[in-house]
Amino acid sequence: MDEQAPRRFEVVVEEGLLRGDLYALEQTTCFRVVNRLSGQTVLTFEGRLEAGLSTDTGQWEDFRASGVCAVTIAEDERSVLLKYHDGHEETVRLESGHNMRRDELLKRIRDARARWEGALEALDDAALVQPGFAGDWSAKDVIAHIAWHEREMIGMIRARALVGSELWLLRLHERNDAIYRANCDRSSAEVRREAEVVYAGLLEALETLSDQDLVDPGHFPGMPVDWQPWQVIAGNTFEHYLDHLPVPRT
Repeated sequence: MDEQAPRRFEVVVEEGLLRGDLYALEQTTCFRVVNRLSGQTVLTFEGRLEAGLSTDTGQWEDFRASGVCAVTIAEDERSVLLKYHDGHEETVRLESGHNMRRDELLKRIRDARARWEGALEALDDAALVQPGFAGDWSAKDVIAHIAWHEREMIGMIRARALVGSELWLLRLHERNDAIYRANCDRSSAEVRREAEVVYAGLLEALETLSDQDLVDPGHFPGMPVDWQPWQVIAGNTFEHYLDHLPVPRT
């Protein structure tokens, strides 16, 4: 019997440390698709688990899972199947880890954005400002949070350099809190109007990129050589939208 050829790729799962404070915890799980011959990571996906401490019971409750929960490499090793915590599944071409094209990136952004906006359509004005959509945040707070990250990508793309807000120097929960405090008193109508403008600006900026821009960190001075520009954009756009889709609480 012929021996089966060794597989070129494998999925490496890395569970991050629990982070947070006395009342909230967060853990990120990273799924890396690795070329076993070169050792190079060609695709990266993330899932997130959050929990809040109940002031009534003193127990960890309000568990929320978002993002990717499983990554499987197809038998022909030409694609990977992603499963999300909300039940959604997606197939991604494996070679896109090296050759992400602008058109493919735009499609993934538009597809994920449609899912995100679809989730918001069910919310009326009162529901938009109701805390609890994401932890203590309302849907309006999350809209502003997403728009902030999109605006940062617009700045990076226009500058063709790894530039941005000083808030990136803060730890994740500190940065998120600063973004929240900057927007929490704004009206939902104002936040939504701005979000529409920012998203349109993002698409316009992305259209100026070449396919080579997306895979060559040298096109963005200041970006580490082991980063892929498209992955930076993905983490602040389509992956970010899916991270904040509402999911059933347990």
